[in-house]
Amino acid sequence: MAAFAQITLGETIKEDSYIAPMIDARRMEVYTAFFDHQNIRKSKIEPHIFTEDSFKEISQPIVLCGDGCEKAKDLFASRENIEMKKTIVLYWPKAGNVEKSAKNVAARYGDIEIKPIDEVNTEDLQSHDNYILGCSTVGAATWDSSENKDPWPAFFKACEQVGISEKNIALFGLGDQVRWPDHFVDGLSIIYEQIKKQSKNIVGKWSVKGYDHVQSEAQEGDYFVGLALDEDQQEELSDERIEKWIKQIKAEF
Repeated sequence: MAAFAQITLGETIKEDSYIAPMIDARRMEVYTAFFDHQNIRKSKIEPHIFTEDSFKEISQPIVLCGDGCEKAKDLFASRENIEMKKTIVLYWPKAGNVEKSAKNVAARYGDIEIKPIDEVNTEDLQSHDNYILGCSTVGAATWDSSENKDPWPAFFKACEQVGISEKNIALFGLGDQVRWPDHFVDGLSIIYEQIKKQSKNIVGKWSVKGYDHVQSEAQEGDYFVGLALDEDQQEELSDERIEKWIKQIKAEF
């Protein structure tokens, strides 16, 4: 739990704020504790059942994180001193399996924004704490072509201008491990290499077990740098993979 608080401390936290990592339990229950801006635990780690009166005795700002805080979203909507991390799904290209998968990720994550990257503005980048980026397998060699209309380069420039070093970022990519076994989800690697130049908080690595590819630039050891999806050859596994991955990144965000 202290590790979750430490990740949150990578962002700008006011000195008088508390950080409350929350681990999902059953129904409206979580395991939580309060940490100060120096990651010193200020309360016991114990179960808590959310009610309308939860944490009303605390006047300081509270930053909630972890997979358990989603349960309290409606309860705390009007509480000015409680801040919940905001997440957005950003993807390209439009239509096809990437957009289908992006919508699936957003729906299973629950009540978050979703946009293709050519519609993203500065406010979107500034106002969200967590980005989930989705891409297809594309070649970086064409990005600088005068005929190329791929918006990823412009997106990376916008991120650089805004400054995303403290944002939490998870990646997913689409590929076909039968037609392109030597280049499975290579596009995921391209996005990863660009993002890691700007952010130190990339989460969501995914095991290579269960795939039948030969090689992938997005593979580091036994893991992909993000979630790998194959809607052409393993469509029946996508929902389960997305569900497990979302649970993982919620804990890592």
